[in-house]
This record gives sequence, structure tokens and C-alpha cells, in this order.
Amino acid sequence: MLKKVTFIINPIFGINRSPAKIVHWIDDIWKNSGVEYEVLKTGHRSHGIELARNAAKSGSDMVVAVGGDGTINEIGQGLIGSQTALGVIPAGSGNGFARNMDIPLKQKLAIEALLKPQFHKIDVGKINKDYFFNVAGAGLDAVISDMFDGVKMRGPVPYFVIGVREFFR
Repeated sequence: MLKKVTFIINPIFGINRSPAKIVHWIDDIWKNSGVEYEVLKTGHRSHGIELARNAAKSGSDMVVAVGGDGTINEIGQGLIGSQTALGVIPAGSGNGFARNMDIPLKQKLAIEALLKPQFHKIDVGKINKDYFFNVAGAGLDAVISDMFDGVKMRGPVPYFVIGVREFFR
């Protein structure tokens, strides 16, 4: 049974950026759950690692990543070596991890599902000093992902535009 949960939100996630709506849903759904919870927001790249690590050390049973695959990767890295579970509310552009794990893609449904979590062990890969939880890319894929991080627009269009441009470069 969960006693303490930490939600970590990447405030610049996905296509329809509405962190306030997600915080409202979390409060509405979890306020009478009997579970102590807190909602934190990342402030910069890699901040999720630090927040997740601190949440695990302070006794959170589950840390929930609210964002896309990049956010999940950061939060997961912060939980490596702990017994704290990783929860996910998909809010990214592609949500590949959530799709692969059959997590509801509708955020409100994902929040509700976390009240009765189903725990699964997942494989974790490591390249040099970096861990990954869903996929790892190299070459053109890595270039596209890196460039996508610097683009304000979200969704499949920037991936496509960057991919075509870099392919012909």
C-alpha cells in the first residue's frame, strides 16, 4: 500500500501544455486517497534526477513522472538503486514508454490508475554513465532527439522537419 507519492512535472511537456490542469486533476483525484502526496516541478534540464533522488531518500513509495519520455528518463535515473517505484502520467509528444507499458494515454485516467498501481519490473540499459528505460538511439536518431530538445514546438511535425533536414545534410 502506498503511503507517500511524489509527482514530478516537467512544465514544458508535450503538445497541449497544461500543467495547471494536471495539478488540479491530481489534487481532485488524490485528496481523499489517504496517501500523502506532493507535486513538484522541474526547473531545468536534469532537475528531475535530483528531485526523484531526493524523493526516494525522503521515503516516497512512488515517484510519478509527468511529461514525456525524456522526463520519464530523468526521473527514472534519479530512482536507480532505490526501492521507489516509477509511476507515469504521459504528457509528452510521443509517449512511447507509456504506450509500451499500456499506461492510459489520457492523463486523467492515468492519474486515477495510479491509485491502484500495478507494479512491473522493467529492464534498464546503460551506455557509458547514462541509463535508459525505453529506447536508446545513435546517429541520426540521436541528432534528431537532441535538436528536438531545443525546439519550442512539440508534436510529430518538428521531429519530421528536423529529420528530413538532417537526413539531407
